Amino acid sequence: MDILIASGNKGKINEISHYFENKDINIHDLNSVKINSIPDEPYDSFIMNSFHKASFYSQFSDMIILSDDSGLEVECLDNQPGVLSARYGGTELSDYERNDYLISNLPNTITKPKAKFKCVLTLFYKNKWVSFFDGICEGYLIRNQKGEKGHGYDPIFYIERYAKTFGELELSIKNRISHRAIALKKLSEFIDANLIV
Repeated sequence: MDILIASGNKGKINEISHYFENKDINIHDLNSVKINSIPDEPYDSFIMNSFHKASFYSQFSDMIILSDDSGLEVECLDNQPGVLSARYGGTELSDYERNDYLISNLPNTITKPKAKFKCVLTLFYKNKWVSFFDGICEGYLIRNQKGEKGHGYDPIFYIERYAKTFGELELSIKNRISHRAIALKKLSEFIDANLIV
């Protein structure tokens, strides 16, 4: 089975590829099939942006299309950055700079700012919508970046159960507990149950 990941984010692609490494699934990304077009993400919900991306890329390929829209919601910041997670503080910022910018906006009065990662996957097959798969992972933020694994906000997202940030966790562990892993588990079960080929 061939699946095209509707993303150019190397971190996301790596996590999805790692998750399916023991299944008979060939993962392709936009670079490998030479698709350079990038859609807007105009909606204020993960589910609508995820759907929009899958629909957009289905016009370029007959493969199964899997899109991901995900981000971080911080309780004390009124659930910001949310769908703007990748652009929070400006598109020109590096991941490290974006993390620092987010930290600078946290109230000093809150010692363990609650946060959650959210993910919505959308599956398109033969240019038609099939289903959504979602996942949530809760934790809190720390004010010093730790760990060089992962991507995005991983170095400041702390999981108390493991006493580590996502940036410190091995991918094998992250791919059991993360928001994306939870959504991918639902997707995997759906594929097995429906025998999509």
